[in-house]
Amino acid sequence: MVPYIPPEIWEIVIAETQRHPSTGLLPTKPPFRRNKTRLASYSLVCRLWRSIAQALLFQEVAVTLRGRKSPGEFLSFVQSSPHIARSVRFLVLMAGCLPSWIRGEATEISHEFELELCPAVLLDILHALPGITHVKFQGFTILGWPQDVPLPARLLSLTCLALKALRYKPLSEPHLLPFDILSLFSAETLEVHDNTVLQPMDREAGFLPTTRAILNSEQRTVKKIVASGPDCFLTHSIQRGTLDVEHVRSLVLSPFDGPSLRFAGSLLQHYGAHARDVELNISQSAWHRNMMPTAPSFLEACSLEACVRIRRLQLLWMIASGRPGYSEEDLLARLSDVYGGVLSSTPPTLRELEFTFWEGAIGPPKDFAKVATHVAHRIVQAVDRFPDLKRVVLVIEEPLTVDQCTTIMNGLLPSQVVERRLVTFETLDDCTSRTYLKMAVASLIPSEILEIIFVESQRNPYGVLTSQTPFHPDKATKALAAYSFVCRCWRPVAQELLFRDVVLTLDEQGSRITEFYAFIQSTPYIAGLIQYLLIRSLSAGLKAGRKHDGECPALLVNIIGGLPALSHVNFARFTLLGWPKDIPIPSQSIKLAHLSLSQLTYRPLSGTDRVPFDILSLFDVDRLEVSNNHLRHPKKHAHISDVFVRPGSGPPIVRELVYDKHDCFINFNLERGGLHVEHVRLLSFELDSVESLKFAGLLVNRYGAYATDIHLDLCTIASLERPQSASFWQVCSLAPCIRILRLQLSWMHSYLIHTSDEDYSDAYEAILASTPPTLRELKFCFGSALRGHLGRAAPSVAQRIVQAASRFPDLKRVTLSIIEPLTVDECAAAINDFLPCKIIERGLVMVEREDD
Repeated sequence: MVPYIPPEIWEIVIAETQRHPSTGLLPTKPPFRRNKTRLASYSLVCRLWRSIAQALLFQEVAVTLRGRKSPGEFLSFVQSSPHIARSVRFLVLMAGCLPSWIRGEATEISHEFELELCPAVLLDILHALPGITHVKFQGFTILGWPQDVPLPARLLSLTCLALKALRYKPLSEPHLLPFDILSLFSAETLEVHDNTVLQPMDREAGFLPTTRAILNSEQRTVKKIVASGPDCFLTHSIQRGTLDVEHVRSLVLSPFDGPSLRFAGSLLQHYGAHARDVELNISQSAWHRNMMPTAPSFLEACSLEACVRIRRLQLLWMIASGRPGYSEEDLLARLSDVYGGVLSSTPPTLRELEFTFWEGAIGPPKDFAKVATHVAHRIVQAVDRFPDLKRVVLVIEEPLTVDQCTTIMNGLLPSQVVERRLVTFETLDDCTSRTYLKMAVASLIPSEILEIIFVESQRNPYGVLTSQTPFHPDKATKALAAYSFVCRCWRPVAQELLFRDVVLTLDEQGSRITEFYAFIQSTPYIAGLIQYLLIRSLSAGLKAGRKHDGECPALLVNIIGGLPALSHVNFARFTLLGWPKDIPIPSQSIKLAHLSLSQLTYRPLSGTDRVPFDILSLFDVDRLEVSNNHLRHPKKHAHISDVFVRPGSGPPIVRELVYDKHDCFINFNLERGGLHVEHVRLLSFELDSVESLKFAGLLVNRYGAYATDIHLDLCTIASLERPQSASFWQVCSLAPCIRILRLQLSWMHSYLIHTSDEDYSDAYEAILASTPPTLRELKFCFGSALRGHLGRAAPSVAQRIVQAASRFPDLKRVTLSIIEPLTVDECAAAINDFLPCKIIERGLVMVEREDD
């Protein structure tokens, strides 16, 4: 039974699946870029999940307006769906086709694409969304306020209001009056960009008399203003005093030419008195062909003298390339002079200075040393000018590194500045992570919920949890390692997941495995967390032995014994030596859920101090997988009396045996008594040669009597050998499997070798003919390559289904297991065309996707 999980935990878990694919971090501000398809799927799971998934799905809504009716239709939708309206936090209303714009100047607008909207309808939409926090209007025309429509009874309080590429036509109709759109809101952040006034053809210039404004004079609160160039809405609000100057704490300005620079200066003069944080990007203004950075008018326009309470100043460096008539050094010098003038005009209250080197469309300098020379001059200037300066931060992006930049900068700065340790480097990723970290530590989450969240963060790009597919580490381990350093509450939860799967890659000297053993002995807490252990070499076993003979089995057993929670063990691609004569074999068998031995080289007679041993006799496992393990020096077999065995041990216990092609350990174990026959419940074979077919038949004869499940893959050998007689398959007869209940047959086409459905059909016809009549379930597994052969394969598969239906009286189900790009409908239709009606009517055949 699935355990009950409260809805509030489900909400956290589902939200966790929306982590950013590259950073693994949850978004803190729009746009969140959630996985809409996944959330839509969640909403169809059950009633509990529907409300949770829909709440996340509709947090961000972007509406493309393609006509005057679009706002009304969207308003009707949110009014008729109050549960969805309550979920909306971030709303974008934008025109379906935007006009062409030159930055700061409106060109002729094509009336074919012009969309004119009534502001009253827009306000009705926002007031119908009680949880709205972020609003963005873009690309359409806002008309004047209708005289017959009453004003909103209350201000709309927002976290962020963004107005971009809007046109304002307040007097386009006689019944419309001009109004100040900013007076309708109280927003923490106001972003404006390229908003212009369009004067009607039949009106004179100067059509915005404040005496005709219909809104009251109450001042609105804005804490942060983001602007790049002249803006009609912000200009109008300055004229009318709409925004409360005393509440503005942050200004982010990016002027790009003369008019935008003068507009930025007016904003600094009007709102700078109470601003604590100022961010300036004057790079493009400094490069403008008509601008002279040293001219008094330029320096006066970007002066910060009005910012008498400034605490933090951020200056953005973007270095242009390919400017006609200017070298890169000239551009650097111009920008340095500009920021030198800015620092000279900054009041002495500054405490933190930040230079950000942005790799944007213009691009950074190829050699950081060229920029560092100019930045060093500005740092020295800041140290001399600001007595309370506590920190100078330089934010960089890849491929620049902190160590490289620190070395270069320290070589240019005076020793007294270096000794004060004012200058620090950060990457943009560090700045982002710091923001997330502050949010995470601020909230105390119970460890049970943290575990669910952390497990969800381990999903691979296909949405599958790594706990279902161990031994496939990915970038999620970096996130878990970071989680373990957040706080004491997070550490045990993160470490439990971080050390759940351990992959130990061996070195040629053999020291790494010894160090790992010492590590788990010294840290029993970590040793108790390990559930999956993969020990492997990146080179083949024979090559790995050049500098190191191989791995001692006694040490491997000691490692496994020192991990109390261990359930899955995988040994791959290294050399396994014989057992040391001076070390006794463990008296107790090691119980595991899963043991995998693949591509090992077994050297039992590697020295006079070592003797052969049966590795399978050391374990009691639920599932044993062996594949391509080879015995070295096969002519030097030791006698049975020379083999080390566990004292008082009987045959090793294995419940599921998976055999792939050929294996020395199974053969070695057979020669010394084999496995405990009565415990073997499943046999699985993937065969590629006559020798492997004969050996599989030997295993069926030996262990088939108590097996209830048999898995067979004869595709490779059928394609390579193409036998002409059914007697070829008699060596692998399933007649000994007298208790068989389930049989699984692979029907895999290959792009590498010639495959024939007739060959597959002949092989499995012989297998089904030899299967005892106790069979109840038959399953065919198809690969992705079948899609191009589905029409040819269907008759052969149908023949085997008919054979099974007539041979096995207790047969309850025939399953066709498929994977993408096959679909259930096309596979079912193809098979049903060749099945008798009586089999279809029995409902015997069903098609399922493997991931289902």
